[in-house]
Amino acid sequence: MSHEEFAGQSYILTEKFLRQTGIYEIVSPEEVSAALKGKRIDGWLWEKDDWKLAKKVGMDVWADYVMIVERNQGAPGSGPILSLTLINLENGKKFSCSGYAFRKDQQKEFVRESYGALFKEAKGDLLMTALKKGRRIVIPEPVKAPKPVKAPEPVKAQEPPEVIAQKPVAQSPNQPAEADKGKTRIIVYDFDSLKGLDVAALILAESLREEMLKFGRFVLVNREDMSQALKEFQLQQSGLTDEKQAADLGKWLTAEEAITGKLSALGQTIVLQTKRINIKTMGTLAAASVKCRAGNEEMLLSNIPELAGKLTANLAN
Repeated sequence: MSHEEFAGQSYILTEKFLRQTGIYEIVSPEEVSAALKGKRIDGWLWEKDDWKLAKKVGMDVWADYVMIVERNQGAPGSGPILSLTLINLENGKKFSCSGYAFRKDQQKEFVRESYGALFKEAKGDLLMTALKKGRRIVIPEPVKAPKPVKAPEPVKAQEPPEVIAQKPVAQSPNQPAEADKGKTRIIVYDFDSLKGLDVAALILAESLREEMLKFGRFVLVNREDMSQALKEFQLQQSGLTDEKQAADLGKWLTAEEAITGKLSALGQTIVLQTKRINIKTMGTLAAASVKCRAGNEEMLLSNIPELAGKLTANLAN
């Protein structure tokens, strides 16, 4: 495809995927154009002097990171090499990954897979950025107050679980692939949190998904299917701590198990509490938590493998 078509498609696919993670706010092309005063910039100028222009424009639009998708010619007969680079505009740290793409229709899959590799490398830096920004928001101490009056139920009644469970899910086949037979289909919901810890909670939830996959015993429900389900029920993932609601959505997504969690501040302690439940019986299969002192929240990230181990301890042979 032409450079213009590649650039346009790269933006559309990458923007859509990043937005679905919930972690990022995406700068619009209009804001970038305004920072450039409408000038058209050739690709090599962005990269010149270690991405000097890309960094400058990123700072001009008050971004925390700049992400760059590149296409370069690979070895003869191997197809182009696509690479993804993430640059922290405050500390200059750079994270990247690359892979071959043979056809135009493989670009979407490249974005999905390469972002996964990029996240593994950059998650510690992303968490520290999220926490730094979150600390600017005053997190109120929990106070004892009368229980608020419950809002009236919406006119449209929620369908019963047996109806929900029968609904089809787009891009999520009910029959497992051959390689996934015998594995448990599980959904890891985003963690509930107070404002100021919300992005950190998303990063920790994504890290737990990564760890659950490492066991080789689970098939994770993807974010596209989760987003579709949440739209259907007009809900947000963040705050989905009601077990019945989580189970009903899990049935709609043909999942067998679900993990919910909450990231909260108790005085000077930050606590991440999680629970793994059986969607059919709504029974608790495992519960685990990790905690740290306020200001040392990065320890939570390093303890995610331990948390995953506790949540799956009953699977040990």
